[in-house]
Amino acid sequence: MGDLKVDAMGIILQSARRFGFDSLSFTGGEPTLHPEFIDIIARVFNAGYGFGFVTNGWNFKGIYEALLPYRERLSGITFSLDGARQETHDRLRGRDSYRRVMQAVSICMIKDIPFTFNTVLTSHNCGELKEVVELAEKLGSRGIRFGHLVHTPHSMAKNLELSPEKRKEIETRIWQLKGDMSFPIFMAAGYYTNDLFPCAPLRLEEINIDWRGNLTLCCNLSGHSEGAGN
Repeated sequence: MGDLKVDAMGIILQSARRFGFDSLSFTGGEPTLHPEFIDIIARVFNAGYGFGFVTNGWNFKGIYEALLPYRERLSGITFSLDGARQETHDRLRGRDSYRRVMQAVSICMIKDIPFTFNTVLTSHNCGELKEVVELAEKLGSRGIRFGHLVHTPHSMAKNLELSPEKRKEIETRIWQLKGDMSFPIFMAAGYYTNDLFPCAPLRLEEINIDWRGNLTLCCNLSGHSEGAGN
């Protein structure tokens, strides 16, 4: 993997509006590690686009002040929160990760920066569904999105996987929480459904561009094949 080239970003900004797009979202890896992340945000802002990004929150304390001049077009920051408890989140994300996320969220609350949470469902955190929703609401998040883990050799080696049966059981619990609570709860594409077009890219509402500048069909699988997107 590598970093998106700024030249490619310029082409995207020139082209996207012609196809009806007015907002960009940055994912990773960890987008805040890009050596020109703030410069890219400035370009997006000056081109008149809205923007957001997904982050683990680790670097947020060091970059948030540089983001403030562009706050007007910041649609929101999505923080990865993989457990309601410090030990659960840190087990998946590394020591002190939970503290860093909470620190980032505190800054957002003080500076009135909109944010949401994203939780990847694993065998380690699937017992904390209600707790993590209640925590997100208490912290002032605008919502939470659950998503299934994309299978990799690493996730299988760490025993993070949920069986197909367990996945459907967890989905049922999430839909129940969504029905019982007024707090916004969402599921990322990958859950069981009869819908032939369960995600925005398949509905042609979003497109994904990988770090090479290639157009891909799925943000989760953008690096699945070296030849994909060419």
